[in-house]
Amino acid sequence: MSLPAVDKATAQQLNLLIQKGIRGELPRQIISEDRNAPTRAKEPSDPLREIERLGELKQKGLISEDEFKKLKSDLLKRM
Repeated sequence: MSLPAVDKATAQQLNLLIQKGIRGELPRQIISEDRNAPTRAKEPSDPLREIERLGELKQKGLISEDEFKKLKSDLLKRM
């Protein structure tokens, strides 16, 4: 698997998110007592807020336009 090249600032942001995830500090993150057990995050309580968050990820280049459209469509179907 190969990843696209990103600028240093984006790489640092991703590294920070990964580290927070490892420490269990991300919003809506569920920590399982059994580290090997699968975990599921809660459904977002506000789909419109989630769409705004996805728009920010797209703007930062962390997700593509196609990914944004699919995720947005999925969220709107749940409304």
